[in-house]
Amino acid sequence: MKNNSKYLFYGAAFAVCMGTASCSDDKDLGEPMSEVTVISSVTLGETRYNADARNLYMLPNQEVQLTCTVLPEEAEDKGIAWSVQNNTKDAAGNAVEAATVTPDGLVIAKEVGIAIVRATPAIGFGATDATPSYTVHVVDHFDYIENFEVENETSLSSEGISEAATCQLEVTAFPENATFKRYTFKSSDESLATVDKNGLITGMRANGGETKTVTVTVTADDFSSNPVSKEIEVKLNPIVEPTAMDVKADAKDYLAALGYGEQYDLRNAVTLTPAGATFELIEWTSSDKSVASVDANGILTVNGMGGTATLTATCGGMTATVDVAIAGGRLWYSFAEMISSWYGDGATISADGEKTTVTLNNGGGRLRFDGDLSLSLDYPILAMKVMLPYQVAAGSNGRGTFFIETDFGRYNGSTSSGNNVFTVVEGYEGEYNNSIPQTPMVCYFDLNNGFGGEKADKPHHDLPATGVEVMEGFNFRCADFNKVPDNLGYYELYWVRSFKTVADLQEYLTETENNNNE
Repeated sequence: MKNNSKYLFYGAAFAVCMGTASCSDDKDLGEPMSEVTVISSVTLGETRYNADARNLYMLPNQEVQLTCTVLPEEAEDKGIAWSVQNNTKDAAGNAVEAATVTPDGLVIAKEVGIAIVRATPAIGFGATDATPSYTVHVVDHFDYIENFEVENETSLSSEGISEAATCQLEVTAFPENATFKRYTFKSSDESLATVDKNGLITGMRANGGETKTVTVTVTADDFSSNPVSKEIEVKLNPIVEPTAMDVKADAKDYLAALGYGEQYDLRNAVTLTPAGATFELIEWTSSDKSVASVDANGILTVNGMGGTATLTATCGGMTATVDVAIAGGRLWYSFAEMISSWYGDGATISADGEKTTVTLNNGGGRLRFDGDLSLSLDYPILAMKVMLPYQVAAGSNGRGTFFIETDFGRYNGSTSSGNNVFTVVEGYEGEYNNSIPQTPMVCYFDLNNGFGGEKADKPHHDLPATGVEVMEGFNFRCADFNKVPDNLGYYELYWVRSFKTVADLQEYLTETENNNNE
């Protein structure tokens, strides 16, 4: 959480001479002003009660010591003030004390309810809602994991990975309402493969020219006295150097129309010779990293909103090239980790490796895209996966509204207000009620129909049938949630994509999103 001002300045007071009074050059005005470095950011440390990056779940009478890291390290005063705001009332309307916090950050769970515990620099910076906080849910019991699936278990045991590779275990817990969807991981032989606390397996290049097997034990970390556990067999294939590489025909078509913000695993695009050759041995370079870059694992990242680049793959005596191009108007942006082109305008944003959370500021917050975006009718279906604070009503902002705001004005669709004019294709239905969504929705805006604003020459500014319109930036805006309690004062973005048709969006959801292969 950053403050724009890095320094406070202190100096001696001085008098201003007025009228006929004279000021002598010999006056002693005190010591020169000195710079005092103050805290610019505060990051909360993880606890054993973290269900995710924002929420703690505790039973009555449990305690946990909160910690935090402050930057910069040279800050003169690193003092932190801890505060708590209880947000629950009982059936009679009386306030419930769900939790307390001591001056040194010890949280004590009291009664079933919800509280916000916040860390603020003792000397202060920024708005209160721009400082980090945990939502503490005090519950009467924990719901334990009864079973879980490792979705890539079959491929790890049958196809395996190279001794030079890494592989992320993909674990899904049952039931869905399990309180803590956390796990511990252990390798049976770390000389063959290691596994970190997040389930990332890394082959240790034992070589020897033989296929080996290592067992990774996955255990639920949910406070159960008898936690569910499962052993996953991982086949480690010996390293085989590629001698040739061909780009698949369908991959060439796909790589010719990439979307801004997209990441793509190039192993899906190539066929190596000999069969079973080790993809991880290939070194990738890009002719223009501002268009697209490739990391050491062969993951391509689209960095530009247009242009072309040539990717070169080398390994030993093998060299091959792949041409890529960015399609104008196509977005393919995942918010698992924020990319700097987006920023919070009037809001605070953070990412946890799955989604980006935008904290509402005084009932409204936005995530702004900073940069020109050329939109055309080639990709007019702007879809997103999002979790709003409440279910909302189309055409109304009585409960709150989620909309797009551009330099052409607010996207109105076929309405006059522009409030909640999206169409839901997956997840909760956009009905006006008091329910709080439990899962994110997928919705879309059809940009074939309009914007209203200063640049529009009619109430609804339609995109032209040919050519493009260039926006100097646009916002995803979440506003008027003025009845939202502090613990729900944020919305969550998972991705934004643009498609040629609604059918293309539905096909993506069926083949990709619903198969958890995003």
